[in-house]
Amino acid sequence: RMIPEPRDYGSWRRQIAELEAAALDGTYSETWSLPDNRTYRVTGRPHHGGAVAFILEDISDEIALTRRFRSELELGQAVIDAMDDAIAVFLPTGDLSMVNMAYQELWGSDIDGSVDTPTVTEMSRLWMARAASPVWGEIRDFVLHSRDREAWEDTIPLGGGHTLECRVAPLAGGSTLVSIRPRQVSAPERAAQA
Repeated sequence: RMIPEPRDYGSWRRQIAELEAAALDGTYSETWSLPDNRTYRVTGRPHHGGAVAFILEDISDEIALTRRFRSELELGQAVIDAMDDAIAVFLPTGDLSMVNMAYQELWGSDIDGSVDTPTVTEMSRLWMARAASPVWGEIRDFVLHSRDREAWEDTIPLGGGHTLECRVAPLAGGSTLVSIRPRQVSAPERAAQA
């Protein structure tokens, strides 16, 4: 009960023969997932005198940790995707780390499908092209500079009673969160501002 249960013993015998041939060349490597949630990495290597050595390594803990990590990443992405605000997270280098669905809808860009990782400089150009404001340059400078990093907010008027409410906050490790909320200003608010 240490190897996966074969469904077809004829093909399983062929696989074992291929396994021996591949191991003689030092090229055999396979992962066995067992019913009891254990996982083994099986590696075949040529050995002295024409023998073949098979190394069975229990990688169950490593696989469980990888699955848990992947699950936490997916949960984190699901959480920010559920938010109404457009969210972008930038690394200290200025590279875009993650965005949510609201961000992609607001700016009409498919970041997930992009081959190159956009930078805050490229993103600020996109923002500026759609809504000219000096706030975008301030966000870019905030992301790229490590000093004086306290959260701040600003509003960008778009005309026609619409605004973008921007919130910028430092995150652990020097990363930056940029939150943008489109908002329609009510008539009484417009009158008060005037």
